[in-house]
Amino acid sequence: MKYRQYDHKRDKKAIQRIWREIGWLEKGKEEIASLHIKSGRAIITEIDNEAECYATAVPGSIRYLNEELPFSGITGVATSRIARKQGLAKQLTAMMVAIEASGGALVSGLGVFEQGYYNQIGFGTGSYEHYTAFDPSQLNISIKPRLPHRITTDDWAMVHSARLSRFRSHGSCNLNPPKITKAAMLTTKNGFGLGYCDNSTNELTHHFWCRADNVEQGPYNIEWITFQTREQFLELMALIKSLGDQVHLVKMHEPPGIQLQDLLEKPLRQYRVTEKSRFQSIMQAAAYWQVRICNLSE
Repeated sequence: MKYRQYDHKRDKKAIQRIWREIGWLEKGKEEIASLHIKSGRAIITEIDNEAECYATAVPGSIRYLNEELPFSGITGVATSRIARKQGLAKQLTAMMVAIEASGGALVSGLGVFEQGYYNQIGFGTGSYEHYTAFDPSQLNISIKPRLPHRITTDDWAMVHSARLSRFRSHGSCNLNPPKITKAAMLTTKNGFGLGYCDNSTNELTHHFWCRADNVEQGPYNIEWITFQTREQFLELMALIKSLGDQVHLVKMHEPPGIQLQDLLEKPLRQYRVTEKSRFQSIMQAAAYWQVRICNLSE
């Protein structure tokens, strides 16, 4: 299979077309596709001199116990409508892993649309992530949060720094390019953030970034939450609780080492009472990501 490096001037429109064909790009948000592609390495394959499949990767690190390992995040693999079932995506992803490994990456990871496809090129399923949905007014937290800072997409650089400096545990990943965070923030529907800065350095120490499917009543989806200490985490959860006068449901990933059910009043009752409703409280677990060692011979 022949491939080449992405050329922004030559390939921009073709990549945007691919994004539209697979449902990743809304009208008027073309900047997001460009940010995503230009944040790292991108390679493409052509059909009739037109880009029809591409793969992107960005550098980062993954925490293994107390050690940081060089990590390659495969941030996108996409194929146009005319190029399906040709083996292009699989071959291009394998090529990207090899390229990234030659550049020093020891581990490669990606998100999956379904389990099994990337197993063909050495990837295996990651650990479960816990997804919880709860009524924020039911949070059993008594502390009163301070007045927070309002965070917008203009704050993407500060937000990215906060994400890199967050509390981390075994298995956590950092993606280094700041524009990855900018693209994620711009993608978020009705996105907003709240957080707190260090008074002496003005550094953003803890915050969350949120998607509002329904701005008035929710559900709200916490896209990410970052903190460095237990106290900071509890302050953010108290801040989320303060939204409960109006918002009936908040969804979020459970942070590592924390059982959110411990912070909820009568959680099992809430699971039963809200079952199958628009504002269903629930706890689920699934793994939507896979990893592989880049060079097993070493």
